Amino acid sequence: MIFQAFPKLSRLSRGCTDTIDNVMQALGRNGSIAVPGFKNPEGIVIWHSASRVSFKKTFDDNHKEAA
Repeated sequence: MIFQAFPKLSRLSRGCTDTIDNVMQALGRNGSIAVPGFKNPEGIVIWHSASRVSFKKTFDDNHKEAA
């Protein structure tokens, strides 16, 4: 059973980063899809099916550790 906690905004082809950029732009412009009316979404989660790992892309990089 697959539990989908987030709405699926797009399906990516291999190496297609333009789609990620377009989804982020739409999310920033229109606000949250998961919580309609919320205008300050954090970002998106990208699921890599081959490795079964998720990646988080946010509008700010505050979640990253300082290098």
